[in-house]
Amino acid sequence: MRAPILFTCLSICLAQDTPIPVLRQSVVITASSPDRTSFGCEPGRDFTYFGEAYFRDALARTRSFPQAFEMAKAAVAKQETAEKLTPSLPQIWIGPAIAERLKQAADSPDKE
Repeated sequence: MRAPILFTCLSICLAQDTPIPVLRQSVVITASSPDRTSFGCEPGRDFTYFGEAYFRDALARTRSFPQAFEMAKAAVAKQETAEKLTPSLPQIWIGPAIAERLKQAADSPDKE
């Protein structure tokens, strides 16, 4: 299973019923909702707040993309609250054609 990852400082808006066939087999994760800003994009940082929480921290603890997302979302919310920032509200959308494969990969990592 391949899992291409697009990581940017800008969020995108993606309707769940977008008629793009490739999205049925994709996971789309954004660091913020379309009407919010994510934090940590300043020069000198290796990751944004969300990138750090997701890629560096959460994926080191689980192979489940959805579980890692929830862990990162909670960590970002905690950091934003501590810094009195407007919540960025990270988003995830999992295409129906890949949802079961993600679960299987998380449950049986040696088989992927």
